[in-house]
Amino acid sequence: MVDGHRLLLLAGRDADELRTQLAADEAELLARDDAAHAPTGGPCRLAIVDPDARRLALARRVVERGAPWRGRNDVWFSATPLLGAGGGTIAFVFPGVEQRFEPVLDDIAAQLALPLPVLGGEELAVVLRRSIGLLGLGRFLDAALRRIGIVPSTVAGHSIGEWNAMVAGGMLTSEGIDRLVASIDPEAFELPGCLFAALGCGVELAREVIAGIDGVVISHDNCPHQSIICGDEDAVAAAAQRFDERGILSQILNFRSGFHSPLLAPYLEGVSGIARLPIATPEIPVWSATTAEPFPGDESAIRDLVIRHLLEPVRFRELVENLYASGVRAFVQPGVGSVTGFIDDTLAGRDYVAVAANVTGQPGLRQLRRTAAALWVEGAAPCFDKLSMIPGVPVSMVSEPCFDEPSMTAGIEPVLAELRALLAEAAEAAEAVTARFADVRASGARPVRLAPRETRYSWTLRLEEMPYVIDHCLVRQPAGWHDVSDRHPV
Repeated sequence: MVDGHRLLLLAGRDADELRTQLAADEAELLARDDAAHAPTGGPCRLAIVDPDARRLALARRVVERGAPWRGRNDVWFSATPLLGAGGGTIAFVFPGVEQRFEPVLDDIAAQLALPLPVLGGEELAVVLRRSIGLLGLGRFLDAALRRIGIVPSTVAGHSIGEWNAMVAGGMLTSEGIDRLVASIDPEAFELPGCLFAALGCGVELAREVIAGIDGVVISHDNCPHQSIICGDEDAVAAAAQRFDERGILSQILNFRSGFHSPLLAPYLEGVSGIARLPIATPEIPVWSATTAEPFPGDESAIRDLVIRHLLEPVRFRELVENLYASGVRAFVQPGVGSVTGFIDDTLAGRDYVAVAANVTGQPGLRQLRRTAAALWVEGAAPCFDKLSMIPGVPVSMVSEPCFDEPSMTAGIEPVLAELRALLAEAAEAAEAVTARFADVRASGARPVRLAPRETRYSWTLRLEEMPYVIDHCLVRQPAGWHDVSDRHPV
């Protein structure tokens, strides 16, 4: 068991067998941790992370319905696995540079005896620092996943994550990437006067909106409902105003770089060392987000594509579509970022699983367990026992809330459990409403419009009824302060 994070794993020939197992004594089910001895049966499988009474009740309903359930409220279920006998394969898809980069790795490093990666120093330019960090993190998580028996059949990457994919596939060496990073001119990663803006729309609408604005181009086609533009400050500001007028969300990103656009061309010499690195025949197929296809076999063509990757848009949406068409059914993100969200948007309505191997602010081992559970349900055979706790491993040093006084932690766990349960019920209700809307639409029935009416609510906020806000205070006070309201809890 990892710091209280247990796994309940059930397998059977069909849903009836799972229902029988779920009918066992509830106290015994909730006390189990199956990670060290995961069942080998199937193909019908169920996994619950941190099982409690509410999750168990949800799992029973899920099994009764029989439809796949992939991760909501930490429950996974499949009666027809996507992997193994299901014929699907696993792809590692490495993320690119993100706005927020706070991986949690110490517990994984201690548990699996892996050296912690270098995540970049504060003295470096923002984009270069985050690029160094994501390259180190990608290699670290690639090694961790393989060590627990999760091995990809294909690798790919988003933006600079493609360099990680080239290493994971055996096309480049880790040493070569380290030499490249050490040789890069930081100014090539931080272009003055250059901005990125993320958009809440796909590339077709983005092209329509920016038409006629000089100095701005589309740099990323991420998914059907998100794209990114790149350009000089004035051009991006003009484009952002147009998007605002159309009611389309746009957000200026907090780094300046011309990657994946012609703006990088004058600075190409500062990063083109990657095209001079030794190239090897890959051990597994490596796909490019520049072409949305596997890398070519010819070395000179590979080097040309590496340079094109720096200057041309990221075609991630097409990459995901083509990976799915090739047979990939499980997408694992070896890093923190948005890749799983892009995949969910692109493959909505289809059978697949997408899971991140690390999540900002979450214990690393717990997220690896989630990843292993998600893939086990789909027919994979991860080595759960390698994720069982060993003495002396500090597995929750980053994610738990900090309090000024030990007394302030009293009673907080039941509150958090209730909050998690409430969120789970809300998600389930939303799914039921969405399903009902789909049924009504399919039936051809006309929607009924209700006359608007005014509704007013009165809500008195009291700390006695809402003790969980005590961990969000604006003003520190000495330990034992007599009036808790002086802390100004939010």
